Amino acid sequence: MVVSQTSLKAYMDLITNPVLLNANQRIVLDVFEKLCPNQPLSNFDLSLILEWPINRVTPRVLELRTAGKLVHVGYKTQLQTGKRVMLWMATWQWDGMFIDINYGGCENKWM
Repeated sequence: MVVSQTSLKAYMDLITNPVLLNANQRIVLDVFEKLCPNQPLSNFDLSLILEWPINRVTPRVLELRTAGKLVHVGYKTQLQTGKRVMLWMATWQWDGMFIDINYGGCENKWM
């Protein structure tokens, strides 16, 4: 069986770096790393920050959770909707505390 060089390279990339992020996943993760470091955010918060529809944010969050990049850290009541929402943080930023807050997050202008 002959394996093309591009297939071999892709296989080696997966072995050496098992979690490769696509562009949209990277954008979402950058919010946690650069815009709002150490801040728990909901999908709704991410939607407001990125100016993306919620149905574009939610799948990216699920993919990042599945890849072990985001972790569920608690709940808050979303000010705009009055609903209780789940909060996420980058895995390496989480201190292990589970939180339940009524407001807060990164830059209250978004919340």
